[in-house]
Amino acid sequence: MLDPLVQGRGAPAHPVAHGAGFLVRLARVVALVALAAAAGAGPAAIAAPVPPPTPHALPPGPPAGADQIGGIIPDGPVTADVMVPHYSPAMEAVSRKLIEAAQQNPKWFQAWVAQHPQGTLPWHPNFGVTRAQYDAYIRSGRTASYEVSYRARLTFERDGRARRWKLHGWGQLAPLDGVVLDVDGGRVFSPRVGALPWLGISQPNEPDVPLQWRWYGVWKAQHEIGDPRTTGQAMVASLHIGPLGDGRNVGLYWVMRRFNRGRRLVDEFLLLRFPARGR
Repeated sequence: MLDPLVQGRGAPAHPVAHGAGFLVRLARVVALVALAAAAGAGPAAIAAPVPPPTPHALPPGPPAGADQIGGIIPDGPVTADVMVPHYSPAMEAVSRKLIEAAQQNPKWFQAWVAQHPQGTLPWHPNFGVTRAQYDAYIRSGRTASYEVSYRARLTFERDGRARRWKLHGWGQLAPLDGVVLDVDGGRVFSPRVGALPWLGISQPNEPDVPLQWRWYGVWKAQHEIGDPRTTGQAMVASLHIGPLGDGRNVGLYWVMRRFNRGRRLVDEFLLLRFPARGR
């Protein structure tokens, strides 16, 4: 695809630096669907709005699932494969047409994105492709194979014997730098987002996907002030981590989006694969 944020070659440290949010969203719509499929969930699992979790006090002791999560996180540096979906030449051509259409009519595309802040953008003739082409473009994300775009060093700095790790990454992995995985405390903390509460362990609900997960733990936070489609603001962030089906590697998926007055200011995601502890 044209967008280096999807290909991962020559991309800036933070996706928002690449350009207008509507261009990023168009270039990523299939990638997001594909990543949702990789986690064993449908597209709506990532794109659809989810009410923020009800604040509550965690019971004494580590939350359910802490042993499973703590048992796969490595200690120290690992070489992480940054995974991206690979598309057919036909779908690459559709992507180019979509981006070209957005560049030629930016004000209209901004308005269209503002009208549809959640989920996959519905088709419109101004996209420059037919409805059938656009639908095929969306569907292709569910069957796309995955390839290693690049490799980068990610460090899990453990806090003594506690099941708590601070992540260190730079370059393409800068969105994860400073993130704390507090497994026993039942939360993830991001310096840019704040606390993401523990939601639990989920099982993939679609077995036939290109990237297999055995299970994954989920932390997620979502906040809104007013109506983000008009004058308000919104932020959603989530982190998934769990063992992959090959029995050797761990997958980590990070997504963070920030909206302001109908415009997507930040739109970042990472899908990583790295050796599990002891591998």
